Amino acid sequence: MGNCAILDSSRHPSGRGAPCDRCLPRRGLSSLAQWLAAIFLIGTLLTTGTAPAAEKESGIVIYTTLDNGRDETAIAVPFVKAEQFPLVTNVTTPDGRSIRVTKNMLKEIVRPLQLSRATVVDEAGLQSLKTEAQSLRALQKRYPQAGRTLESIAAEIERTAQVIESGNVLYEGRIVARADYDKQ
Repeated sequence: MGNCAILDSSRHPSGRGAPCDRCLPRRGLSSLAQWLAAIFLIGTLLTTGTAPAAEKESGIVIYTTLDNGRDETAIAVPFVKAEQFPLVTNVTTPDGRSIRVTKNMLKEIVRPLQLSRATVVDEAGLQSLKTEAQSLRALQKRYPQAGRTLESIAAEIERTAQVIESGNVLYEGRIVARADYDKQ
């Protein structure tokens, strides 16, 4: 009788009041179903459980087009979204293109300071700006092909630092005269 379920136990062939083990419905999963459930669970954990959440800040990905390529051949592409996984990084460019960069192609992910949201009102903040610009200049030397993309960001940070050194502050992304800032 296999998988049958006898609704009325009085009709069971053995004449007993309750169905035998052979006639009870199977409550477990077959071995194939158990195997498929395990594969599904493992696949779900590998694709979602180990991946960090997507970063919301934009930045620049520096990568080569060949696995383990030389630094001199690395290119830089701005992105608005990056999702890093153990073996691959998926980036979305400002124009909506998706680029998949393998671990062996990836050189750097750069998330430069967002001047439009920054506040710099003291010497420590000014020094932080200068350090950021120096870091970007070092990346330009290490990755010559990426230099043009990094240049505009480094130059903007350096210009902002010069404006702050001349007696202004950067408050929530806006340049404000030091005297006006002190009045607040």
